[in-house]
Amino acid sequence: MAKTNDRTTQQQQPSPSLKWDILTLLAVLLLLLCADLFVPPHVRPVDLKDPAYNYPHIPDIVPTPTVILVAFFAPIVILFVTQLSRLRQVKYLCALYVLALFESNVITILLTSVFKSVAGRPRPYFSSVCESYAENVENLCTGHPSAVREARKSFPSGHSSLVFSAATFTFLYLVHGLRLGEASTSAGLAKMIVALLPLVGAGLIAVSRTIDYHHHFSDIVAGTALGAFIASFVFWCRRTSITKAMEFEQGDGNEYIAVTSDEGSV
Repeated sequence: MAKTNDRTTQQQQPSPSLKWDILTLLAVLLLLLCADLFVPPHVRPVDLKDPAYNYPHIPDIVPTPTVILVAFFAPIVILFVTQLSRLRQVKYLCALYVLALFESNVITILLTSVFKSVAGRPRPYFSSVCESYAENVENLCTGHPSAVREARKSFPSGHSSLVFSAATFTFLYLVHGLRLGEASTSAGLAKMIVALLPLVGAGLIAVSRTIDYHHHFSDIVAGTALGAFIASFVFWCRRTSITKAMEFEQGDGNEYIAVTSDEGSV
């Protein structure tokens, strides 16, 4: 028994592939920072009298720091709450979940940032921050440069893509963790409602971006689709690792099927 436990403990240690995944994630973060700082958005000619771009510039209903906190930490809180009674026994599952969540969110942010710069679509409040065009210089706004730069990054919605990345990933985890397909009818309905709550919250945050005039409706649709797709793709890639970890940690603990390097990343 001691030998089996030693093997189990050893197999739950971070694998080399897991360490490489973390390093890759850090590299992607660095790439994201460089792209945001040094890649200017595409400059489109905009008619400042166009009603589509003449909305007032008001503060975010849901500030960006709040969105980041919700997207990265709310799913972790949900994980801990669902596994509260046996946190010590599910360390490996928690590590897999947190890493995959961060992968989904970081990839979503990176792609959103790239698409924003390439598209260069003006926000609905563009005319308010552009103010007017400089004489003899085409498409050069007289407003504050950083505000004008940000006003050219409407498509797709970053708030929508990030919150739906986190919400979709959390939804998929809850569907697997709560075993919705195996529950009774009454219990299944309650669990389905719980599993859908992250998506409802994400939807409210996304819709708020039209209320504060920071995005067009199509920006929100595109951001939602992007975040949901990336989260689904990452979860699908990690499904074997997460499923095996769940099966082991919900069992008697005497058998553990480690995800080795020949199966791909953990």
